[in-house]
Amino acid sequence: MYILLMGAIVSAILSTVDTTLLAVSAIASRNLIDPIARNLPEPRKLMFGRSLTLLAGLLAYGIAASGETIKGLVEIASSFGSAGIMVALLIGLGSTVEARGPGGGGMGGGGGMMMGGGGMGDPWA
Repeated sequence: MYILLMGAIVSAILSTVDTTLLAVSAIASRNLIDPIARNLPEPRKLMFGRSLTLLAGLLAYGIAASGETIKGLVEIASSFGSAGIMVALLIGLGSTVEARGPGGGGMGGGGGMMMGGGGMGDPWA
């Protein structure tokens, strides 16, 4: 029974990681590559999308390898959303040219709070 439970947990984790990496690639391809290179042929767009998936996977691997405990990794993962950097990034990518200044400020502020803790002592608070 224990082996079946562990297999189910590992399967759920791998499915979640796979979906997350593909979502990062799709969003980045749609919001970064399409506006910059509109006339790029589809095979090149596919290559860029796969490259973004590889880059996101390497970044995720680096974060996972740097964690000392599961609790620490969960804190790192939750800080991306709780610090507001992902929300600010998504708003900044989807907004017009006029709104890029405040979007960049929001991303910089959220990133600074995530990395430095805002002077509160605990960087993930």
